[in-house]
Amino acid sequence: MTTKTNKTAIKNATPTATATAKSITTTLFNLQSEAQQWNLNEFKKANDMLYTMLKTCFIETDNVRNLSASEKALFNEQLEERQIKFNKATALETKVIRAVFEIDAVKDKRASKYARVLKIAKADDIQPEVFVNWLIEQNGIDNVGRQDNASKANEKANTLVKAYETAQTSEAKNLNEAKVGDGDYSDISVALLRHVGTEVFPIGFSHNVATINRLLNELYKELDVKKTTEEQRSETENVKKIVKDVRQSQSALKAAA
Repeated sequence: MTTKTNKTAIKNATPTATATAKSITTTLFNLQSEAQQWNLNEFKKANDMLYTMLKTCFIETDNVRNLSASEKALFNEQLEERQIKFNKATALETKVIRAVFEIDAVKDKRASKYARVLKIAKADDIQPEVFVNWLIEQNGIDNVGRQDNASKANEKANTLVKAYETAQTSEAKNLNEAKVGDGDYSDISVALLRHVGTEVFPIGFSHNVATINRLLNELYKELDVKKTTEEQRSETENVKKIVKDVRQSQSALKAAA
């Protein structure tokens, strides 16, 4: 929308400035048709070619996954000979992508993007013959990851809502029902409590190590702050006591003098 200020600026523009501005916009608008042709031809061809290569990577990743242990060792050895970087934690999909595209993962994020596409396709049980069409339906490589993350987030949110609703109707349990685990923190279990007015009801227990670890980490700072505060309070009280004792001693000495 053209504002009053813009209208004034246009009105006051010199013929030369007006001609220059129109020349620029004419050039840009003329370039539109070239951009459309590029999008329909060169860009589309490049994408089609990339999707076809990723389809082959998808197939070969599955083939490598089905190799014997000795064959997998040979596969890794051949990658090392070609100086393809990887370690024990590197996913197979990432190895295959690096072997094909020789992408420096530190400087170029395409390796993780392409590998993520292969992982999601496997998780969604996409068949090789529909792989390219699947990528097109997902509106490209970047959107595959975004849609997958969004669907996972929605799924987690829906699960949490259902879990909360279930917790509201669960029967109260006896604390003696809490079990100990067999992990690093076997003497600790976690209880889920429901608050009804001033009453508290245990409705579930867990001795899962990961759950306990997470809760301990979340509580640590709060517990540590409380501990530090108590120690500081104790130290302050000790100092006050010492000061009081010193003053009493000084008073006794003055009285004796």
